[in-house]
Amino acid sequence: MIKVGILDTPVMSEKSHGNKVASCIGFEHQDIKIISYKVLDDNDQGKAIELIKGIEYCIAQNVDVINISAGIRKISDDTLKRLSESCEKARSEGITIIAAANNKGEISYPASLECVLEVTEKRLIPEGTSKRLSLAYDSSMVTSKTNDDDKFLTGNSFLCALTTGIFAAFLEAGYLDPKKDKDESFTELWHDLYDDGLITSSGPSGSIHDYGFVRLTEESFLDNEMISRLKPEKICSLSDLAKKRYRKGILGNPAYPIDDSLKKELIDKMIYCEMKTVYAVTPVFSVFERYMIKKRYGITVSNVYM
Repeated sequence: MIKVGILDTPVMSEKSHGNKVASCIGFEHQDIKIISYKVLDDNDQGKAIELIKGIEYCIAQNVDVINISAGIRKISDDTLKRLSESCEKARSEGITIIAAANNKGEISYPASLECVLEVTEKRLIPEGTSKRLSLAYDSSMVTSKTNDDDKFLTGNSFLCALTTGIFAAFLEAGYLDPKKDKDESFTELWHDLYDDGLITSSGPSGSIHDYGFVRLTEESFLDNEMISRLKPEKICSLSDLAKKRYRKGILGNPAYPIDDSLKKELIDKMIYCEMKTVYAVTPVFSVFERYMIKKRYGITVSNVYM
């Protein structure tokens, strides 16, 4: 079982930021052991010294990966040096640190450190900047299964958590190349899933170019919210998908649990329609299934939206 350190607000508090982060991680990979360390207060504010303590604690707990969905913008040179040393120590002991970049595109730590895997939204990256360990998504919206219902969450915090879940899944399944640096090996796998230049820009009418919305079950509030956000010109049910022949699709909110027959029907129809890009309002396919679909059929299935 993969041990995941979460440096955030306490995970046990249902409505806390840390709990939402843990939920996003579990949405991609549930078989994890969470090591929670409080670095943020009830107002989601924290200090660099607490991050340092949290990283050192996770190192002592022998975690496999540390999720930091937070960042410090103002930091003294001395404290930054100490933070950098803690992150380097974690990396030297085989621990990957995945950190959220600033939601306004400003420099923040530890995400900006070279030894940390940074997660951000593409539009927030300043022109002319580059970072070796950086994963940039086309959008910042993800969905999270909570005790009550599915929720839309927006921001690099949740992209970071989503990425940590994918990392944990790949690591436990032995997908990371043992002959390569672990973080760089994961980055390559991530690009196989996401780096296809997904088109999410709006057209003149405010609708998505060539995207069709496919309702998988009865009409739901998640479907309606996504339709209102993206304004697709075409909407159909799964049974009508083959007739519409959408090349790019948005899969509506599925019922739980999702069985293999629904997955097979979806894959068959995506192949028949020659789809290349598919968004899912909630995860229909696991990370391994999405990886297989991309490798075998050349279809990119993403759980991230505008």
